[in-house]
Amino acid sequence: MKMNKKSSVLPLLILGSLTACNGGGYAGPNNTTNYGEVVSISKQQLGGMPVAGLGTISYASPLAVGYATTQPQLGYYFESDLSVLDYEAANQANTKTLYNYDVASNFIEKNIAGASMIESVSAYAIEYQTQGQNYQTDPAQIVRTASGLIIVPNMKNGAPIRGVVVYFHPTTFGKNQVPSCLGPFFTGAGNVSLNIPDYCNVTALDNTGDAFYASLSAIYAARGFAVVAPDYVGQGIDYNNVHPYVAYPDNNVYSAFNMFPALRQILASDYGISINQELPLFITGYSEGGGYALKASQMAQGSQSGVLSKNGLQLKITSPQEGAYSLADQMNFAFNDNNDGVFNCSSNSAYNCGNVDVMRSANSPLRTESVTQMNSWNIVTAVSAATYKPALTSYVLTAAMYYSFHNLTNAYNFAMNPQFWSDIPMSPTEIATLYELYSGILGTTYTGGQISGAIVNNTFNINNYDPKTPLNLTFFLPDGSTYPVSATANHYGTNNSGTAFINPAVSANDQFQLILTNGSTYNWTSNSPINFIHMVFDSAVTVLNTHEAYSCMKYGVSFAGGNGLVPSAAPCSVAASGSLIESTVIPNFQMTNNYTQLSPMGINGVSNPDEPNPLANSKFWTPNSLISTLGTPFDHPNMLVLGNIIALCTFENSLQSGTNSGMCPTF
Repeated sequence: MKMNKKSSVLPLLILGSLTACNGGGYAGPNNTTNYGEVVSISKQQLGGMPVAGLGTISYASPLAVGYATTQPQLGYYFESDLSVLDYEAANQANTKTLYNYDVASNFIEKNIAGASMIESVSAYAIEYQTQGQNYQTDPAQIVRTASGLIIVPNMKNGAPIRGVVVYFHPTTFGKNQVPSCLGPFFTGAGNVSLNIPDYCNVTALDNTGDAFYASLSAIYAARGFAVVAPDYVGQGIDYNNVHPYVAYPDNNVYSAFNMFPALRQILASDYGISINQELPLFITGYSEGGGYALKASQMAQGSQSGVLSKNGLQLKITSPQEGAYSLADQMNFAFNDNNDGVFNCSSNSAYNCGNVDVMRSANSPLRTESVTQMNSWNIVTAVSAATYKPALTSYVLTAAMYYSFHNLTNAYNFAMNPQFWSDIPMSPTEIATLYELYSGILGTTYTGGQISGAIVNNTFNINNYDPKTPLNLTFFLPDGSTYPVSATANHYGTNNSGTAFINPAVSANDQFQLILTNGSTYNWTSNSPINFIHMVFDSAVTVLNTHEAYSCMKYGVSFAGGNGLVPSAAPCSVAASGSLIESTVIPNFQMTNNYTQLSPMGINGVSNPDEPNPLANSKFWTPNSLISTLGTPFDHPNMLVLGNIIALCTFENSLQSGTNSGMCPTF
């Protein structure tokens, strides 16, 4: 069985999508008092993607985008959550049925309006002035130089650019794992761009994943949209500052909207598109970026509507993907010890652990009541939740403590168990406070993966967090037979309650509760279409976020729970937006039995059909081993490609028919 090479971080599916073109750069005036002022624009010089049997495909071509997203099994460097190995046929068929997206047909390469309109795409790394949170005089805004990526399609025969997409990237820990840093696809590979900005080398060891987020945004460029992809405050060139993360979404929205002047400058100088030519604006983002996308839609319709008008943009539709919209619910999730019905089911004698219906939709008649009761937060596995919670929660608390509590050492000890910080396996001279984890200080030494890994691994060693207990499972094999498995005690455990490392006092603190309220992005009435994209199960960002956002914005009421899912504890105090709000649901599994769902990996991640023991010689019990080989999204990191495809289809529908459906139109 053939297996693609893997990245050590995330599945790098669309990286070939990136831009490319020759050219130098040009600088604009540096006015430190004017938000949106262009500091510099550097046109990136990108090479090509080596493809087995096909030679080198230019990163600038739509072919590279389409190839990397739809045919990863033919190459060496890419994995896709749409078509992988044994799951390709089933996933392609189900994706076409559910979303009318034919993976094999590759609509990215298809003609637009009856002609091949897009010749290539070009990338620009930009620096500009934006607002940043000021921890000394909160909530005052200060001017910071930020960075980001702009991708522009080179259209054929004078065809017009179809619109502008703002893309907000998901969570990264490495300061250079941002769109404008067009680094390598995987460890040991060369940079995508030959002239990446100097700030991208701030973490010299962080040579994986840098090009990933830019390539995601290039999906839209390959269909004729110009793309604005901010690096965010506290990342990219702004690496010496603490990233405000999800607790302060406004700053990260500003980091996108303040890129508009640079976009219009590029369009005018390189493409002859006058600022007087109005362009439709589309907004999307995933995970961390999903929350910003929803906030951006609110600001575009309200406080920042003048910024859009000034830059010749008109909001068309927003499509957020699996975001942390309701921070109160997200923090409640972090404190909760989540059962899942796979690993924790051994505590319930009424449930046959490993049953085939574990991850069926909550409203499926085939899902047992015992599973529904056990998995009341709709996570994939307790093991996965145990790995996500420490890193993501400490990121939230880092921003909150730094920007709103103003006392680094004491504030961090107030937020988290002191042992959580003191036992981080780094030398005292390198880490005096948590602040350094997310600043450029450690960024010069440690990679994003090392930072998040240190947090997670350290959490497992304190306060009896995530105890490593043996489990007895029953796997259902493809032929309908069962296979009992006794897991040893050296795997990740199932206790994922944040109370083991979060100081419970912080949850009751009025100031912290206000931060959560102000950082939530859903409690408002929209006058513009919104299509939420979300999974049924998620171990990192609870799906309660989307249920609450959807219920509040569409119907004007908080989500009351149902089908076993807990009710939202967050408020809803706005008028309903009605039919303007829609959602597209991505099932976590498109396979039908637990043997392939839960243990497809054998030696080196390759499924071995002749191996009767699902756990023998496998990576099943190692961190993140389930992520890369399961066709359709398995857990939080795995809807990156499909989520963006659905968002793109939503944008296409908005242009073609004025609808906000996530079902792909026929191209």
